[in-house]
Amino acid sequence: MQATKQDVEQVFRMVFEHEDLEIFPQMTANDVENWDSFHHLNLILALEERFDVRFSSEEIAGMEKVDDLFWILGRHGVEVSW
Repeated sequence: MQATKQDVEQVFRMVFEHEDLEIFPQMTANDVENWDSFHHLNLILALEERFDVRFSSEEIAGMEKVDDLFWILGRHGVEVSW
């Protein structure tokens, strides 16, 4: 499956309720207001639903920045282009 940065960005915007949020490769939880454990779980669930994937606990623990997320999505057959 092919996806774009904007596809992933839409999920971030919905979860964090921030319509102007723009993601970038080195973005971490420290860069987004309200990105706490609750929102992180909601982000994971929303991404799994949107892209029809299931992340392992190891993959979730390894998602430190958006670029990691794109790489992990790629491992699940979702190629995300910037």
